[in-house]
Amino acid sequence: MQKFKVLAISTLLAIFITHTSWAQMSKMLPNIPLVEWSGKWREPALPDNEKLELLSLLPDGDSVQFELETYDPLTAEDGDIRYFPFEISGLHYLDLDFDGDLDMLYDGQSGWQNLRDTKVYMQEKGQFEFLKTLRGGILDIEKTESSWLISTHWRPCCDSYISRIITHEFSMDNQGTFKESISYIGSGWLKGLPDFSALKSGSIKDAYLMATLNDFRGTHPYFGAQNKVIHESLRAGDPISMVHLPGDIKINILDKKQEGEESWYLVITDKVSGVPKSIYEWSDGDNRRFIGWVKDVSID
Repeated sequence: MQKFKVLAISTLLAIFITHTSWAQMSKMLPNIPLVEWSGKWREPALPDNEKLELLSLLPDGDSVQFELETYDPLTAEDGDIRYFPFEISGLHYLDLDFDGDLDMLYDGQSGWQNLRDTKVYMQEKGQFEFLKTLRGGILDIEKTESSWLISTHWRPCCDSYISRIITHEFSMDNQGTFKESISYIGSGWLKGLPDFSALKSGSIKDAYLMATLNDFRGTHPYFGAQNKVIHESLRAGDPISMVHLPGDIKINILDKKQEGEESWYLVITDKVSGVPKSIYEWSDGDNRRFIGWVKDVSID
């Protein structure tokens, strides 16, 4: 997804299956290369007391913590403001807009089932002003000559099943423009930002990205009106279509499997624009990348 030239892939997909049916192939999950945090930028080692002192720049009554649900269904009234636990390790200070003042990111628990998000505050005239919330906890930070690239990792909870790696860019003239996202099925943790640039490349044409039952491990998907048909197909060991991508799409290949005489490839796409709503939740729009199975690949 980005840009870390020094990232190394430490582990590719674990491969235990070498043949033949979709039921067997479904044991192969669309995981992504595991990496350790190894970016160019290292956060200044501020002591905890200095991190806490900087919180005094928040407006009165503001808290970096994410609020718990306070609505009481029995009385139909809002209760006292409550927060998820404060995590000092989630405080990060950097000059996002290159004006000489430290701005603040807070990566913390924002919901149950390990749901996390990231708040962004800009320092203006000696006070932090809330800018926006980035979905997901901080996965990586890269500083370029004139911008910061903040990548977050959003993991599914409840009846969701799609994880996303989302990158925003901050600069002197840009306060957090969305750059791209990578959507994939599953809820596993990542230790760092994967580098897909060294993988074998190719292209797909007018393709459907597919998934099988075990691709949804660790999740409890709910498919709305399509629920019954999709679940019946998955339980039968049949693949389902996640999204249709018309035209020629550049891809990198994560893995290859055989189903009889047919070859199936686990791929990550290049950025795609004009993506319609699909079974990849919240992944429509522009600058979207996807991980999924395809059958026909033209290898460069």
